[in-house]
Amino acid sequence: MARLGDVVMLSLWFLACAGAGGPAAPRPELPLLAPPPGAGEPAAVTARLGPPRSLLESGRFGLKYYPDMAPTVLSPAPRLRILVAASNSTALLEGASPENLTTGFPDVLVPGKRGSPDNGYAGVSGAVALGTTIYAVYHGEDQEGLSKLPGTGGIPGFHASVGLAATKDGGRTFEKLGWVVTSAKPKGWQAYPGQLDSGAGEPWILRSHDGAFWYLYYTDHSRVGGRGVQICMARAPASAPPAPGAFQKLYQGGFTEPGLGGRDTPILNAQAFDQGESFAPQVVYSSALRLYVMVLNLDVWKEFVEKRGLRRSGVYLATSRDGVRWSRPEPLFIDWAVAQVGQSVSWHPAVVFDPGSSTEGWLLYGHTAMWGPATGGTPHHLWGRRIVLEGR
Repeated sequence: MARLGDVVMLSLWFLACAGAGGPAAPRPELPLLAPPPGAGEPAAVTARLGPPRSLLESGRFGLKYYPDMAPTVLSPAPRLRILVAASNSTALLEGASPENLTTGFPDVLVPGKRGSPDNGYAGVSGAVALGTTIYAVYHGEDQEGLSKLPGTGGIPGFHASVGLAATKDGGRTFEKLGWVVTSAKPKGWQAYPGQLDSGAGEPWILRSHDGAFWYLYYTDHSRVGGRGVQICMARAPASAPPAPGAFQKLYQGGFTEPGLGGRDTPILNAQAFDQGESFAPQVVYSSALRLYVMVLNLDVWKEFVEKRGLRRSGVYLATSRDGVRWSRPEPLFIDWAVAQVGQSVSWHPAVVFDPGSSTEGWLLYGHTAMWGPATGGTPHHLWGRRIVLEGR
């Protein structure tokens, strides 16, 4: 079975009837909100992409449905070590390069016990190192008691939270440390009838360029205020290791709300794209360009719901001088951004620079040309394209 969030991840009501014969619950029209500062500005870089390549086939090392969060590099050299969410847990891959991954260790981080916020899913997405300890953030899903989606083979809904885990053996084993970001809206709260995903998840963490803060980016699924699913941000002082209770969410221009249950304001709002949604942020800092670079998914859900055809959904890029105010997202390539039975999908992108470079490397992501075993499709697996960033 696919990871227990695949079809519903960041989905709107239409995913509840993907492949189903019955009608879905009606979705209310969303008001267009004012874009955040910088949303009208173009990105400060151009990106040149090489051709797409399958880097690790489905089923290798026993892994399927991966990467299901942004691939996370623990060390680039002399041996590449990279974490990928696969099915409902996290695996470690090792090799000489993304093209030559020769070893796999499944289940280095697994879902929690019944009643825990990660009872259904635990996928690492982002990590930072302090001495011999690596601190990773992960997407946890509480799936208990949530309705299953019609036409999806029994995949449940979820309430997401961002957890923290640590490893001292290079990613072979992890200790869970607690929760660092949770939604302002609890499990069970709905912005509209039939909402099937909620919470806060798909995180990414890095140290700010000036060394002062841990920046934690995440996706809010609450749809509070009619804003849809959008990318938000929290931060904590980098004078201490990342820890539960240390993070403050960005809200109305300041980091003033607690990471656990506080309110938030999106840093990247895709509603200008015909009420589109932004999700799955991954951020790197290019010292050569003196810019933060974010890759993300942008889902223009009306393309599927209203059968308009694929035109704007896909993998996008945005840039920032300070990691807080971001440019308008611009497309890297177009593909369905959310898994739908019988369709292609490209999601959870990550830029991985070559050792010694901050402008050249790989764009890694999960992809399949056709999702859904019932239609003869293949589980999504690791794909990549060479990427070169150039300042404008």
